[in-house]
Amino acid sequence: MKKNPSINYLMRINLLALIFISALFSCNEDISVGSSLLEDGAIEIDYTDSIRLEGQTIEADPVVVYRSAISFTGSTYLLGNVDDPVFGRSSAEVYFSVGLFNNQFPAFDTLQIDSVVMNLPLDTLGQYAKDGALHNISVYQLTSSLTESVPDTLFSNQSFDAESMAMGSISKAVSHRDSVEIYTPSLDTTLLFPPQIRVPLSPQYWNTVVRDTLIVRDGERFQQEVKGFLVRSESSESSLIGLDLGPGSTATIELYYSSLDGSTKSLYVFDLAAVRSNYFHHDLSGTPLESALNSGSSERWYLQEMQGPDIELDLSSVLDYSDKVINRAALQLFIEKETNPLISSVEELEVLYEDSGGAKRIVFDNAFQNQNNLVIDVFDGRPREELIEGDSLLQVSFILTNHVNSILSSAVDSKKIIIRSSNKASGAARNIFFGTDSEHPPKLKLVTSNP
Repeated sequence: MKKNPSINYLMRINLLALIFISALFSCNEDISVGSSLLEDGAIEIDYTDSIRLEGQTIEADPVVVYRSAISFTGSTYLLGNVDDPVFGRSSAEVYFSVGLFNNQFPAFDTLQIDSVVMNLPLDTLGQYAKDGALHNISVYQLTSSLTESVPDTLFSNQSFDAESMAMGSISKAVSHRDSVEIYTPSLDTTLLFPPQIRVPLSPQYWNTVVRDTLIVRDGERFQQEVKGFLVRSESSESSLIGLDLGPGSTATIELYYSSLDGSTKSLYVFDLAAVRSNYFHHDLSGTPLESALNSGSSERWYLQEMQGPDIELDLSSVLDYSDKVINRAALQLFIEKETNPLISSVEELEVLYEDSGGAKRIVFDNAFQNQNNLVIDVFDGRPREELIEGDSLLQVSFILTNHVNSILSSAVDSKKIIIRSSNKASGAARNIFFGTDSEHPPKLKLVTSNP
């Protein structure tokens, strides 16, 4: 009986898919697939992982820390500093706006201020280095209104002028796990609230503001007067606090007041962080990172969140395969597993490229799409611990099939890609990668066939 040619073709394609997926999963084994013939020899595939990839540690672009668009959901804002022997000193300070809520502001002609407190809720997953470290936190008023002076997008290298004298401060051992007891005037009792930092502010300043009805009855006038705040922290120990300032945040300024005879106590709250920003600074002086940055060094590469470095890889070597069909391309990178690192490892990485207009774009590549059009992520950018040639390492992999084919077809001009953290603006994690001339160089695994 004569074979059905369509069935025969599907059998060969299914077998081909099985072979190259098996090859890519066998990450740590020597695989010899070259010149295998399937069925009647109509399809020939080859496998290689010996492509040399040049790369280097590069200075990262400033990251977006605020957008006025409703879709912007950035919530974790870092505060403090860490001193890392490899990556240097990284510090972060926070700026945010202040505003009136829509509820009626009380008339203070018969009232008195008891205290004013800035409430900064903590992001329990946003802490880096030592939890429980002593932080010396100070609040400064900005010299111009943050809501009026900012563009639609803010970046991590932008700072704003502030008064030199703090309007409030506190020295506190900050723990992201400790709840806080707070007095609630409406119930005349203390209640337990989630972890937060509470900075007492000068009542004298607020006494002037609340008694001017032209200010407290007009939201724009209020923002022109109060302007916004800079919060800065200094600590003798390495510690970065994560503040929860995103949509739905409970960040407020709490104004506690009472009647002149003290018989009635109440609370009014001002809204905080409708506009918010993180300013990052990195001092690399005398560090291994300083020596490697933009130097073309291929022994070790360095990657860091905040505004720290990224990794650049050159994929020009794939042009040697322009006469082949690229069935699968998988990139593998290896990360040093450090003993008791000061800062945790990056949890997830992403790949970017530069388009013809100079904009950075994320590389999207589906790992495998089955007959039901369900996408299965084989490699997803998350480091995993592996035992490789006797060394315990972290390994991260990416599928780049579509992107490599786009390079070969000239649909993408740039042959370079950038590896960075997918949580760059909201975290402080970092990693040391093995470079091209190290004992565990990166690998680009290709499964190819003839046209």
